[in-house]
Formats: sequence, structure tokens, C-alpha cells
Amino acid sequence: MFENLKYNLRNNRRHVIKSAVSWFLFGAIILVFVFWGMNPRDQGVASGGAAAVVNDASISLAQFSEAVERLRRNPRFEQLQAMGGDAGRQILNQQALNELVEYELINQAAVQQHILASDAEVRDFLVEIPQFQEEGSFKSELYRRYVEQIRKTPAQFEADIRREQAMRRMFRMFSASLTPLKAESEKSAALKEMKANLDFVAVPVETLVVPESIAAADVKVYVAEAGNDAKIKDYFNSHQQEFNSPEKVKARHILIRAQAGDVEAEKKALAKIEDLAKRAKTEDFGKLASQFSEDPGSKAKGGLLDFFSRGKMVPEFEQAAFSLAANQVSAPVKTDYGYHLIQVLEKKPALNRTADDTKDEVAAILIAKDRSHAAVETLQAALKKGELAAVQKFVTDYKLKWDETGAFSIDSDMVPKIGPNDELVRVAFQLTAAKPLSETLVREGGRAFLVRFKAVPAVKDAPKDKQADMMGEMMAGRRTEESVRKWLEEMRKSAKISINPKVNGREG
Repeated sequence: MFENLKYNLRNNRRHVIKSAVSWFLFGAIILVFVFWGMNPRDQGVASGGAAAVVNDASISLAQFSEAVERLRRNPRFEQLQAMGGDAGRQILNQQALNELVEYELINQAAVQQHILASDAEVRDFLVEIPQFQEEGSFKSELYRRYVEQIRKTPAQFEADIRREQAMRRMFRMFSASLTPLKAESEKSAALKEMKANLDFVAVPVETLVVPESIAAADVKVYVAEAGNDAKIKDYFNSHQQEFNSPEKVKARHILIRAQAGDVEAEKKALAKIEDLAKRAKTEDFGKLASQFSEDPGSKAKGGLLDFFSRGKMVPEFEQAAFSLAANQVSAPVKTDYGYHLIQVLEKKPALNRTADDTKDEVAAILIAKDRSHAAVETLQAALKKGELAAVQKFVTDYKLKWDETGAFSIDSDMVPKIGPNDELVRVAFQLTAAKPLSETLVREGGRAFLVRFKAVPAVKDAPKDKQADMMGEMMAGRRTEESVRKWLEEMRKSAKISINPKVNGREG
């Protein structure tokens, strides 16, 4: 039942805030933290502490971890996830922290402006949730069971609803004052009918040539050349986390929950975990976890917790996991969440290498980067001259592929298959069948886009009146978004915001 609760809460929320659907950016801030991000105890073993303090209000490390995990699951951040390593993780961490800070600032502003939600509003919202109903009537037992599942009290859960109801009221006030005039909507609708379509190649500017392709002889020459020793050391010193890592453990666990201090509940949980410990000696641990574990974050994965380092779990859990050998199962481990059984699957020892230890590895990376940059410069020169054959040879030689965006309009924020890129939209509407190739690459972080004109496919447009309605809603959403962003920027300037310096280095 509770697996479907997040989905239905989301649908319920969409119905309640139908007037605010046009705002796509700030929806990410206000529509996820209570209801359909991770449960507050999804991992069952997250550590406490503060990630940030906003005007004396704390944002916990648990909230921060939940927000990072939510972003990881968001398709908008697939490219960051693919980056891996420190760079992708730090960007995700910064985005998550930024959303949490903005959420708290908006909440505080709502309180200051006395924009509040009544008890009746909270009650009406709760009783409409299908998973809290039986035969069409609200059942308090279903509600209490869910609240216990997510490790909150009814008062905490209802306070979260109250905050978000108040914030939505604020946003509706913004939106109502920024509805566009009919003439402006019609002009924007005409612009929207101007369409472009592109063939494109995503060029990995920094990694076009991979270090593994560099010959050992070339590495030896590079290391021996005067001046390169300093380059190697500088790169190592600024990228040490790529070459070194703390000790890590990969494990499965089974959790039987018990409220800390509830003697009877702890006694029952211990008896159950002891029985499972006996069964784990002859039965598959993952199957037992899938059947009996009460940790919703890992139960469906057979209790799997991917590699984690020290400081990521509660102390009792961490101490047991790091003391076990691979393939060993722990005795029952008591934490504030209840009792655990832990099976260690794999251990990675700490890596503590020096610049001398890694100089050949770093040299290969630096050579690959230099060759990547040189190749991109060669491509840029061919584009400048309009040499189509040389451009196609580049694509073939580096095993890249052309793809098609599909039609998009001149006022688009998003280029299909690529994402938000104003420069790419500008370039697209300058290309023609007579001049199909862009004279320059369009840069975006560690990538660049090679683009060429493609005829616009036939697109079935919505009826004119429908287009106008949609355009008006879109424009109101954009104006609201811009106004709220400016408002948030002003609040940030006057707010006292302290960030935990260790947050960016956390592994979400």
C-alpha cells in the first residue's frame, strides 16, 4: 500500500495546485520535500548534524542527503550522474543545498508575512489522500501507520503540509499579478510557430582522447621533459580525490524497527532479528532482507547498501560493518532505528598514493587532454572554412555520432535531447539549407556541440485558441519564476546563511 502512496500524493498535489502548474523551476523547491522525495529514514542509518543554518533555522544532514538522492533520480541530472567523481557529486550537492536554502527562505518569508494555512485546509488535504481512505472514508489508522513508517509524528507531518500550503498561497499571489495581456500572448504564439531542427554531435572537449589510448613510450617522454614535473604535481595536488580514497564497505542489511526506549518493542525486534540471524546461516541473506527488512530504502534491493566510507552511517552500524570480513554476517546490532543484521559483501582498502606513485597515470591524463584540445581546435578551423568533408572525417575518426534534436521554437528554454542552451537556440535560427553548418562549436561545460541545419518536420499544432491559452499560462509562469528568483536573491542578501564546509565533500 505505502509503495503507491508517493505516486498518489503527487497526483493529489497536482489537483490541489492546478493554478500553479506553469512554474517549472520553483516547483522543484516546494513540491518534493514532504511527500515524494525519499522517506526521512530511507537508508535507516543516516548520520545527523547540520548541513546549513538559515537565519538560525537548521537544515539537517539527513535532509541534505535526501535532497541529493532526489536529484540523482531526476532525469534532468543524468549528465551530472554520468560525470561521476568529485565534479558531478559537488554540483549535485550544491544544487541540493541551494534548493534547501531557498525552501527555508520562502518558508520564513511566509511566516513573516502572516501567510498561514488553517487547520481546516490541512484537514481537507489529508482526508482527500486515497491511501488514507477505506471505502471512501478517511481512516486514522492508515494515516498513523504511514506517519510511523516515515518516522514522523502526526504533528510534524501536518506542520510540513501547513508550511507548503502557505507557500503555495504566496506563489498564487505572485502568479495572479503577472498574467499577460491578450496581445502579448498572441505575439508570443506567433513566435512559437517559428521552428528549427538540428543535426548535432556532442563533442567531449576534455575527454575526446582517453588516457588509456596513450602509448607508454609517449608517457615516458612526457615525464622526462623539462617543466612537465611541475604540471604533474599541480594536477595531482588539485585532483587527489581521483587517485586516493578512504576505506569503503559494500554491505547488505536487515532492519527490524523498534522505537528507542520502548522496552517491549525492542524485545520483540531483538527476538525477530535473532531468528533471522539463525536463518541467515543456511538461507540467502538478500532474499531474507527482501522479505523481512523494514528499511524501505534497501528492502527492494535485498538490503543492499552500496559502497560507503566512515562517517556516512550511525556509529554502531559503522563500527560493526568495518570490523567484519568480506562475506561475514554480524551479530545483531542495535541502533536508534532498531536491530540490524549486516552482511559485508566487499571491502575496498584505503588508497594513499603520492604524486610520484601516480606520475605516469597523471602524465597520460595530461597528454590526453592536450591532444583532445588540439583535435577540437582542428575541428574549429574546419568549421570556420566550411569544410564539410573535414568535419565528417573528424566525426568518423573519433567514433562520434550525429543525432537529431527534433523541432523546437525560437522562444524555447530547452533544446530537445540537449537541454537549456540559449546560444544553441540563437545559432539554430541562423542556419539554412544553403548554409547548413555552424561556423563555431557551441560550448557547454566539458562538452561542445557541432550542429548543422536539418529541415523542420511536419508538426501538428494545437488549435489557435488552445495555443493562446497555453502561451498565456507559460508566460505567466515565466514572469512568476523571474519575479520569485529576484525576490529570493534579495532575501539571500539580507539573510544570515552558514554552510557546513564539509557538505560539498559528502557522498550524498
